[in-house]
Amino acid sequence: MTRPLSILHICQSDAVGGAAIAARRLVIAQRNAGMDAQMGVLYKGTDAGWVHEVNDTLVRLKVRLARAIAKRLCAVTAASEPDAMRSLGIGPDSFGKMIERLAPDIVHWHWVGGETISLAALARGRVRSVWTCHDQWVFRGAENHVTDDRYSHSYRGAKPWDPDAITFRRKSTLWADWQPMLICPSEAVFNDAGRSALATDWPRIIIPNTLDAKHFKPKDQLASRQELGLPLDGPIILFGAYDGTSNPRKGFDLLTEALKKLPQPFRSRVSLAVFGGAQVSVSEIEGIPLVNLGSFDCQDALAKVYSAADLFVTTSRQETFGNTAAESLSCGTKCLGFAVGGLKDIIAGPLQGHLVEPFDTDAFAAAMAQMCEPSTSAECSARHLDCATRFGSGPVAAAHAAVYSGLPDRRIG
Repeated sequence: MTRPLSILHICQSDAVGGAAIAARRLVIAQRNAGMDAQMGVLYKGTDAGWVHEVNDTLVRLKVRLARAIAKRLCAVTAASEPDAMRSLGIGPDSFGKMIERLAPDIVHWHWVGGETISLAALARGRVRSVWTCHDQWVFRGAENHVTDDRYSHSYRGAKPWDPDAITFRRKSTLWADWQPMLICPSEAVFNDAGRSALATDWPRIIIPNTLDAKHFKPKDQLASRQELGLPLDGPIILFGAYDGTSNPRKGFDLLTEALKKLPQPFRSRVSLAVFGGAQVSVSEIEGIPLVNLGSFDCQDALAKVYSAADLFVTTSRQETFGNTAAESLSCGTKCLGFAVGGLKDIIAGPLQGHLVEPFDTDAFAAAMAQMCEPSTSAECSARHLDCATRFGSGPVAAAHAAVYSGLPDRRIG
């Protein structure tokens, strides 16, 4: 009997941030499917026995030092969007010993920004490599998320001290013989990777992030509102994202602008609920009652949050996938967002909700007012089934298994 392939998923964390949550969910989905999957992290936030933490004080110190240096350098030398998140890849070989000890057949990389690891260390091991693009860093320069397209022409004409151009050249040299299989969570990321002068010939495939549809499912709306202390009458709009009100990419300022434009008498009836660590300390915003629900680690509790709302809104300026939109739909709650990134894949038609041209807050406000009618149980069930089919644990785990089995037998990287 053939031994199943062993997969080591590597991410900076197993608990903090959307990439960490997506990576952990994938490992769980694969383990539930009988695959030999484990996870390696720099910072462990769960008690799962299959999550292995880098237990080396010196490595952590080197990462913190590299992060501080990189942040300072990028702030003063970046040619565009100096406040954007960047990773120079100057950290230590954080996971080398772990990979050697566990000896996986495949290393599946996730988010290792923030100087978690060096560029050279990524390509050093003789292990087949897969990379889920939770952002655009692997095929750009130093940028995790930016809007320019300089990466498509190798940063032609960049200043000598441009950190993005320097990092791109270092990747081109250090990764000359390394081509990880790219897992793109959306068509937008797939197309962006294809435009990269670095990764244009790398193999890549679209596989969405996964969720557990057994937990993310429709709940009774009235009971959910009662349990969460939300208004029992009137429409409720829900917004949620990790660090959502302070991260410009999540567009909370755009939501605020749209709320100003809500028409009467709708604005006198509607309430807004937020979750996910949002830094909101007021009881209303633009005259609309606001409830801050805080953060949720329990998927079943989060399902009640989605079920309590009539409409989930996401105002992201950039989105490689859109975990919260998929979660909301799996709980039966329709979504409204701007037509960016992975949201174009998730909100695919009227069943799922509506997409507005970026970043038209007038149209967004009009859509909010029109879409807040309660959904029928049949509509909720249809959305849940659609999400289970497209993003459920079984289908996504199977898609990854097919990728792993199709990798060349020879060791690459």
